[in-house]
Amino acid sequence: MFEPNMFTLLNHATVCLQLNDLAKTYQILKSIDVAELGQRGYLYYGCFAEYYLKKGEKDLAISFLDKALLETSNKLEREFLMKKREVMNG
Repeated sequence: MFEPNMFTLLNHATVCLQLNDLAKTYQILKSIDVAELGQRGYLYYGCFAEYYLKKGEKDLAISFLDKALLETSNKLEREFLMKKREVMNG
């Protein structure tokens, strides 16, 4: 039996998000233990930010984007997330 790890689940959630299957996206995201993602936890929060943005809940999207920013120290990733946040606020 296939036992997906947290990274596989996150990738699955991302695909569901791109397909606009928001119910499935939410279900998968809620099943992920973000602690198991380690330094890649910011990707989880970024995915949740996209989820809430697609739902039209901009304030929640920004709050998850802020969590993503707190979780990454990678300069390029931070710049990407900051630009995304500026666009959301724009």
